[in-house]
Amino acid sequence: MTATFELAEYGSDLSLRVWGESVPACLDAALHGFASHIAEIPPAAATDGVPIDIAGNPAELLVGILDEAIAALDIEGTLACGLGDVRIDDRRAHGSLIAVALRGLVLRGAPPKAATWHDARLEPTDRGWQGHVVLDL
Repeated sequence: MTATFELAEYGSDLSLRVWGESVPACLDAALHGFASHIAEIPPAAATDGVPIDIAGNPAELLVGILDEAIAALDIEGTLACGLGDVRIDDRRAHGSLIAVALRGLVLRGAPPKAATWHDARLEPTDRGWQGHVVLDL
């Protein structure tokens, strides 16, 4: 999957922009961006899965996956950092995310409290897909 992300301050929150060849590539980039804001992750550290089952249009999948990542961080101390065995079809993402235990990682930034709907989007372009979401810090 070819994709990239960009993080930027957005007032007291964090703007996360993603670009990719497909919806799954953008979702994967969003998780990488989310994780990179929170901690430095050693290359082979991520193994555990965070189960997900999210329905909706592409923007709803983007916000939903980040909400699941935030819940895993808050409840289990697990940092989701990429798509694992996730199937995306017919407006549904089902499977598990790649994750790592937060304990022992070098922390970088404040964990987000929520993925907001303010300016949330994931839409096709002439070069693939692009998306944006604001993370409430």
